[in-house]
Amino acid sequence: MDYLTVGCRSLLALLFLASAGGKLRGAGAYRDFVAATGRLAPRFLPTRWAAVAVVAMEIAVAALVAVPATATAGFLLAAVLLTAFTLAILAALRRDERTPCACFGRSRRRLGGGHVVRNLLLLVVAGLGLVGSAFAADGSADTAGVLTAVAAGAAGALLVSLADDFIDLFSPVA
Repeated sequence: MDYLTVGCRSLLALLFLASAGGKLRGAGAYRDFVAATGRLAPRFLPTRWAAVAVVAMEIAVAALVAVPATATAGFLLAAVLLTAFTLAILAALRRDERTPCACFGRSRRRLGGGHVVRNLLLLVVAGLGLVGSAFAADGSADTAGVLTAVAAGAAGALLVSLADDFIDLFSPVA
């Protein structure tokens, strides 16, 4: 078993679960997310359907990468979603649309290059997981190694999900 793949699975499962949970944690958070979807999604997509589809796919990614037998499909879906999110953010930035994205629920952090960098780094994680799951070894693993990989993935997911808060904390006050 490849510990890097286990860490990638842990990071993406927890991160996409946190993302979906943040959007669904209350009526206000979901309303903010639907509004952000309306600003970020292509105009031909019905906003409410797009919002429901995003949350459903985020939950699907979390479920798929959590199970070794379906991890490859989960990494692929994560890569597709992250690519779509990145393109939507780039298009919004090109239009000078910088309102909060509600990526993890309610947020005051305006869209910026950091969101693009975050998504590109997560695309790398999905790619590493995809390659690792395609070349998975026999499945034998040391329990301590697996637990370390899961903990590292969980720590990464926590850092990514709180990135906007860290940026706000260390940004100069205007």
